[in-house]
Amino acid sequence: MIRSTSKGAYLALVESGKVSTKRAQIVRFVDDHPGCTRNEIVRGIPGMTVNCCCGRVRELLDCGFLIEDGCKKDPVTGQSGNRLYVNRDEGDMAA
Repeated sequence: MIRSTSKGAYLALVESGKVSTKRAQIVRFVDDHPGCTRNEIVRGIPGMTVNCCCGRVRELLDCGFLIEDGCKKDPVTGQSGNRLYVNRDEGDMAA
């Protein structure tokens, strides 16, 4: 399990731009837009596709780095989506 201090260091790398993966882009976006949905991530990150976003979000959820908490209606699609947050507690980022 990765401690919150390691997550802080990872977020610092993400914010510095030294990590340029799709997962890092998603983490940065969710950290900047707490409670966002997958659709908002796709619309907010240039070049991000739905398939890429959903796969990377699932990986980040599975390793405990992101959490889902609640739903909200998407203003563009009208569909409900799960709210995403960076998990400030423990999780395994190595997954």
